[in-house]
Amino acid sequence: MDRAKHEWIGEGLQRRGYRQKDLAVAWGAQQASVSRFISGEELQDLQLSKAVTLARMLGISVDELAKGLGIGTTTTIEPQIESLQAPSMPLGTVNISSPRPGVTRLEMRKDFSVQAAQKILEAIATDHIPD
Repeated sequence: MDRAKHEWIGEGLQRRGYRQKDLAVAWGAQQASVSRFISGEELQDLQLSKAVTLARMLGISVDELAKGLGIGTTTTIEPQIESLQAPSMPLGTVNISSPRPGVTRLEMRKDFSVQAAQKILEAIATDHIPD
């Protein structure tokens, strides 16, 4: 893959308020590997789950991502990536901290089904995980 094909990804992530580190966390990958992917230094197959995550972070469709990477086409078409007003956390991330002894703080951003979200809200409201 050509170096220029990937530069737009890094720029698009920045416009959307993400860092390469955020993509690495979302992919469950090493930051150095993501950096090599974005710079075009590392050739790798992009698994569908990673493509979907990257497309969501960039605010584009998987089809637009594939065209931007030149997958399945002879011409590379760089997608239009719009900026966000405020940076957001990557999809599927959890930040855990301990503000004081005996207390754990979770900050989570993830898409859930309606049923799962209701169960999570019930657990939060009661501070009890049902059996």
